[in-house]
Amino acid sequence: MGWSQIRSIMKSFQEKCPNLGRAVILVGAHLSVALFLAPGLGSPREAYSRVVYPFFWESNPPPVQGLEGRMARLVNWDGIHFLSILRNGYTRTDLPGPHSVHEYRDNVSFFPGFPLLASGVQKVTGLSAEMALALTSPLAAVLMWFYFLRLLQRWRGPDSSVSRVSYLIAALLFPTLFYTLVAYSEATFLAAWLGLLLGWDQFRWPASNHPASRWLWLLFAAFHGFFMCLTRSAGLAAAITPLVTEIIYQIFSKRPGRRFEPAMMLASLGVSLVAMAGQAAYFGYLHWLFGDWKWHYVVQKAGYGNELNLAGLWDWRTYFPFPPDARFTPWLSQLMVPLALGLLIWLSIRCLPSALGKARGPVVPAEQRYRGLLGAISAWSLFMIAFLGTLALRNPGMFRYALPVWLAVLLAASSLRQIELTLFGLVPRSRGLRVAAGFVLVLTQLFFIARFTRGYWVS
Repeated sequence: MGWSQIRSIMKSFQEKCPNLGRAVILVGAHLSVALFLAPGLGSPREAYSRVVYPFFWESNPPPVQGLEGRMARLVNWDGIHFLSILRNGYTRTDLPGPHSVHEYRDNVSFFPGFPLLASGVQKVTGLSAEMALALTSPLAAVLMWFYFLRLLQRWRGPDSSVSRVSYLIAALLFPTLFYTLVAYSEATFLAAWLGLLLGWDQFRWPASNHPASRWLWLLFAAFHGFFMCLTRSAGLAAAITPLVTEIIYQIFSKRPGRRFEPAMMLASLGVSLVAMAGQAAYFGYLHWLFGDWKWHYVVQKAGYGNELNLAGLWDWRTYFPFPPDARFTPWLSQLMVPLALGLLIWLSIRCLPSALGKARGPVVPAEQRYRGLLGAISAWSLFMIAFLGTLALRNPGMFRYALPVWLAVLLAASSLRQIELTLFGLVPRSRGLRVAAGFVLVLTQLFFIARFTRGYWVS
């Protein structure tokens, strides 16, 4: 097959599935950069010297040279825990602690959605567990970007002065976006969450009034919600957003006649319940396997010291993390708390009056107001569950957990003309300053990719 034929196939694919084609190009380019920056030499023990070397690699070490070696560098830190689940299933010891967790003998603190998807990839491709896990995240990232582009296409207001490309660039510049490429559950979770939003939006504001089509979209939303909750604990907060949005919209929104829609309320309740059943399924499996569904939280506390502790809510250092932590990335995570909180408060001030139809100025169509409300509630729910869940440890992972919050903010902003992508005054009006800020963010992401693929903990 010649280059002209390949180009013809790609052009045909792009014309028929433009958003999917763009998603493939985005992930392909992003992955190429990550693999270019990853080292392709060294020994297995050198490559993974900053983590406990897994016992299952003693007799069958991972590749460290060539393309396979570069791909294997994407499987590190949490990725090795997921690898232990993929290879050996869930295991536990009688007395879990930091040693047993970091030696991969207690792995029940990790949800099964991502390794379950990787298992399917391994069965279809016949690849090794390491390569299947490394490939699963880019594949999920393609789906994630496809859904994000489709949502932007539907949500961006008809009078918007900002192109979809601008929103896409704003999403791509987030410093920890590279986690959608490595063997973490980020891309799988984001794809499932955006699929839930897309399915619910298609059901709530259908382009076609065909009943069968609408109910298929409802099933689509429920399936993605279920898998989202099967992938991460944060899914529980995201699962209730259709229901909460519907309640607020129907009770408080200024609408002609203020007609109550019980069918929509029941549909949102059904989607949220099916989504939450994903976590119930995981805890039920743990109870069947080990006799106690709470074992997930036991290992979280014993291995990582992670438990719900609200004392940090009253600690001023939670909201003003200065002086900086001696370690760079934990301090960036702590800094994300006041930054994200300030952005969400400003989003609410600007978004809620418009979303509820009580803002001055031009009338915003009902579907745009609803979408803005759904995006804002999603952003708040994803932030709060990550913030409260890591509060006891002073929020060491917020730099990474803020990524879905940022995507939700972008979607909310895209749906309401009043809060266009000046991003609430945060984006400078000068083109030169925008380019400089973008350049710094790109360098930051490249720095983190290089650090992660060399075995350093990033966030």
